[in-house]
Amino acid sequence: MSTPAPHVVPLFATPFGVVSLPEAQTLNPALAALFAERATAQWRDPLAPCLSVYFLHLDHRMSYGLDLMDTGHFYRQYRRLMAHWKRLFGAGIVDFDYDALVRAPEATASALFGSLGLDWDPRFLEFPRSGRAIKTASVWQAREPLYRHSSGRARHYARQLAPLREYLADLLPAAGADR
Repeated sequence: MSTPAPHVVPLFATPFGVVSLPEAQTLNPALAALFAERATAQWRDPLAPCLSVYFLHLDHRMSYGLDLMDTGHFYRQYRRLMAHWKRLFGAGIVDFDYDALVRAPEATASALFGSLGLDWDPRFLEFPRSGRAIKTASVWQAREPLYRHSSGRARHYARQLAPLREYLADLLPAAGADR
């Protein structure tokens, strides 16, 4: 199995799939130069991560996750920050579609690796068997193979999500769009 090139820095540290560049650079100053090269950004229907965060039942100190409208506000700020980084880093931020990944894992992941200049190995999809330590709120998900049941989950809560859908309307994918 090949190891990721040293210039690739995936951004997956918050419930919305991104860590702030300054925070990451503070944690590891060596990352400062690396972020100018390549990073990944995950995209989903905005209702999906908001609902996922809400269902995590986060500690009260993470109050953005305790109210759906607060998660919507947090998500809107995440998108604003990503737009800023895209302006700064341009092609250095490689987008990928989470729902496409779970629909066609090997094709989507191998294309993502290729766009990052990395070698692909199908064994990368065997992560549930890795036995590595996982420190995330979704630890139980990380121990399972990729699955689709969370894609489109928001449709089951259409009535409860109506105010959030209205608030995020300008960020929602067009009807029938992949993303």
